[in-house]
Amino acid sequence: MSRSAPLLSIAIPPGSGAPASPAASPAAAASGSEFASTYRVKAGDTLVGIAATFGTTVGELQRVNRLTGSDLKIGQVLQVP
Repeated sequence: MSRSAPLLSIAIPPGSGAPASPAASPAAAASGSEFASTYRVKAGDTLVGIAATFGTTVGELQRVNRLTGSDLKIGQVLQVP
């Protein structure tokens, strides 16, 4: 008879993190990165919209991604704090 390891359950209180996004990467958090996730820029995205989606600010996105302006490129990967 084989024995399986018990499952671990973790409760996360509501409002304790950024909203989920299809482009969010849980691998970033698992890798020990200080960033909650990454986001791949799509056509029509703006820093204002991305910041609102993830509950952060444009300034914070610019700071962690070392952006000096608001120009984004399709396919660009942003770190999301």
